[in-house]
Amino acid sequence: MQNNKNRPRNAAQEPEASGAERRYGRVRDVEQMFSLGRTTIFKLIKSGRISSVAVSVTGKRCRARLVDLASVEKFLAEQSKADLQGGAR
Repeated sequence: MQNNKNRPRNAAQEPEASGAERRYGRVRDVEQMFSLGRTTIFKLIKSGRISSVAVSVTGKRCRARLVDLASVEKFLAEQSKADLQGGAR
């Protein structure tokens, strides 16, 4: 059995079928990388503006929420574009 304490807490990477690399990170990684608050991240997930997946192991209570980092980058780019056009605040 692997000890999870020795695993790095970096963003996970998973190759997609198309050959592109899909990157995921835990909520705390997104907080640090993009300076977003935890509540804001979960609101964006709930509204569908950023993507995430809940990973769980059968028989275990503990789950991990992994956020698609590309969806966060896309969301922030859209916000930046809207701000430049004088749209959303």
